Amino acid sequence: MARVLLVDDDSSVLKFVEDILHKYVAIEYKSEWELRVTAVNSAIKALEIVNEHNFELIITDILMARMDGWEFIREIRKKFPQFETPIVVMSAIEGAELEYESMRHGASAWFHKPLHPKEFANEIFKLIQER
Repeated sequence: MARVLLVDDDSSVLKFVEDILHKYVAIEYKSEWELRVTAVNSAIKALEIVNEHNFELIITDILMARMDGWEFIREIRKKFPQFETPIVVMSAIEGAELEYESMRHGASAWFHKPLHPKEFANEIFKLIQER
């Protein structure tokens, strides 16, 4: 079973990404995967959940209210120094800034919105399989 934590303050994005993951699991990985996605609409709530549960992968938006994705990643890395779970960043931030900041914060991958479903899903499943 693969457990994924999905964090975005836009409920339509949460639904879209969750649908992408479940669709590609059903099509591409049907015999090997049971996928559990926990979708939350705030980084603060996500930090509480990370304290209570283990995940194979975390996907987070960057531009969110109250606590942005960069702060969320910093908090995870600070609270759990041995935390090796891959973190994937998705954002509408344009240009090299997203790539630079993602690498600087230790993200495993980054995607510009709008997402390209198959490319996104393939990278997510690759990161999960590497664990």
